[in-house]
Amino acid sequence: MRTVKRQTRELNPGKERALRSLVTAFAAEKRLWLDRFAQRDHRALIQQHRQVRDAAIKDGYVPKSGLQARMWKLALVDAAQTWDKFWQAMFVEVRSAVGRRHDFNEADRHYAFWLLSGYTQFFACLDGTAPVPKFLIEPDRRTKVMHFVQRKIRKLRGRNPMIRTARSAVFDANCYNTFEEAGVQYVKLMGLEPKKRIALPLLGRTAISGNIRLVLDETNVAHVHIGYDLHPAKLITPESGVIALDTGYTEAFVDTEGNAYGKGRPTTLIPPRDVS
Repeated sequence: MRTVKRQTRELNPGKERALRSLVTAFAAEKRLWLDRFAQRDHRALIQQHRQVRDAAIKDGYVPKSGLQARMWKLALVDAAQTWDKFWQAMFVEVRSAVGRRHDFNEADRHYAFWLLSGYTQFFACLDGTAPVPKFLIEPDRRTKVMHFVQRKIRKLRGRNPMIRTARSAVFDANCYNTFEEAGVQYVKLMGLEPKKRIALPLLGRTAISGNIRLVLDETNVAHVHIGYDLHPAKLITPESGVIALDTGYTEAFVDTEGNAYGKGRPTTLIPPRDVS
């Protein structure tokens, strides 16, 4: 994934106020769901946030933030993804520590990695229960591994995710549209008022699709972050009909078949780098 950051042209005071009100509301809503996903009955649902959303809708949830329906759901997803990144970063460290434990056997490592592979068993571990997996491992070894994982998480955890400053909001493809007028590209964002979107003039011109993030700073311009999937480069092989060349000092080129071209050329063909 590659993120392209687009800047808006200078915003008039009315649009700037509308955007700041929007990101403030989004931050308030995200804070609420960050707190909800910290609770015991929601912790294991971080990757099943649709269930949380559906339950809220069924209960007739009305956001105090003032966000429209689609936007509060995006704030919920953003909170769940923030928690997921928080835990997954720690899992990387714990897995590395497991690999360095010389007193762990293969079953111990398997069990430790299993604890870190799903939030249900992971949070059971944090609560002091050594959950029983489908593979064989002795009860005393389960307890030993559980205590190790608990200690590592306590050491790494620090503070829960929080929002210190309201400065961004997320929009999916149904929360914005784009258009051009007089050679200027615009992105039109859903605001707090129904059926009244906020049109932002952008510098430059690129394709905009999928989820985007609006980011505000202390200036009177805004930034739109757009994510693009990266596609792997096409592998070049001799069978593809393309020949790779390697440049050198004693010859100009050597191809993939080992044939040298330009032998006997001066070694000054490629000037040495100045390291003074």
